[in-house]
Amino acid sequence: MPQELVGLWQSAVRKVVESGREHSVEFGAAGFFADRYFLARLIPEFAKPGVIETVLVIARDITERKRAEERIRFISFHDEVTGLFNRAFFEEELRRADADRGLPVSIIMGDVNFLKLSNDVFGHQEGDNLLKAVAAAIRNGCRKNDIVARWGGDEFAMILPETDFETANNEICVRIKQLVSESEGAVIRPGIALGVATKERGDQNIYDVIRTAEVRMYENKIAESGKNEKELISLLEKRVREKLQGMAAYTAQSLELARRFGNVLGLEEGQMKNLLLLIEMHDMGIIVIPREILAKPARLSRDEWELVRKHAEAGFRIVKSFSGTVKISYEVLCHGERWDGSGYPRGLKGREIPYLARIFAVIKAYNAMTHRRPYAPVLTREEAVEELRRNAGKQFDPEVVDVFISSVQPQIPV
Repeated sequence: MPQELVGLWQSAVRKVVESGREHSVEFGAAGFFADRYFLARLIPEFAKPGVIETVLVIARDITERKRAEERIRFISFHDEVTGLFNRAFFEEELRRADADRGLPVSIIMGDVNFLKLSNDVFGHQEGDNLLKAVAAAIRNGCRKNDIVARWGGDEFAMILPETDFETANNEICVRIKQLVSESEGAVIRPGIALGVATKERGDQNIYDVIRTAEVRMYENKIAESGKNEKELISLLEKRVREKLQGMAAYTAQSLELARRFGNVLGLEEGQMKNLLLLIEMHDMGIIVIPREILAKPARLSRDEWELVRKHAEAGFRIVKSFSGTVKISYEVLCHGERWDGSGYPRGLKGREIPYLARIFAVIKAYNAMTHRRPYAPVLTREEAVEELRRNAGKQFDPEVVDVFISSVQPQIPV
């Protein structure tokens, strides 16, 4: 028997002998596969009144109960998704930090970039993957004695005992941001905005400190938002290009068509910019469609086609998330609609469809018909024009088709 158990039994038996009453004790012992836990009852047996002859020990295996208790204890103080401490535990530690121990105490607040976009476009499983990647980076960026918690939603919070502002801001935060940016395991590259504040005197309220850290976090998030949006849009565009081979040349031709056609239609400067942006961003939702469906040489099945149709809504959610592209989000949503109301996702009809989406539908169709596609042969210019005429009033706005054919198409070589 291990020496520590010998001491425990000696103490327990002594209590029974001295008191003449039953006593209970919990103990652990090494098992063949894992440690086991037991609850032992020590019961005095009397030779005659007042004289204890033996002590009877009855031990019951309580391993499963102990593990359940440990799990409940873990859940009560930890976040289920990230495994970090939860807000309840963090606020307990805040009260301790407010008790004037280990000053200075620094607080870091963090807000994860684009968690809502990840949840909306790729699903909550991917959102959880993003949170896990950020949580692991924060944990590795902090020190052993720092308290790291998920504050709630897309926010994290850290308590850094005996840490001044300079160390927290210029060392810990820099390290965390670097590790977060290098994280893997999520569709969207992880990013985080951080804010720091420090309690330096005992008369400072720790909750005032945490509010200051939150304000600085949001200020930094706003200041970094433009750069973060550009980086994410660039990443998403790259992934779409990887799925759609030859997209660069196809997009360039569409943009050229749009410039010529837009001038003929007399589009205002803002409308022209939005039309060009629509051409560049309309297929963002393709990122949610499996590559094998996009490259399938045969006709798509009903289920596959339904999946493809979802890219308009996915693209809408993506472009709506960025300040620079939100203005064309409705056009992105409607770019699969048809003049006769048989399109998707809402079945809009005629002039219910946004004007730029109707213009883009003609440009996209002409460009697609005159370029190589895995599911259809390349058409000549004349064949493509005839197809536009045949579908005017069905798929396309007939007025837009007439202007396109008469004013733009003859000038453009195939």
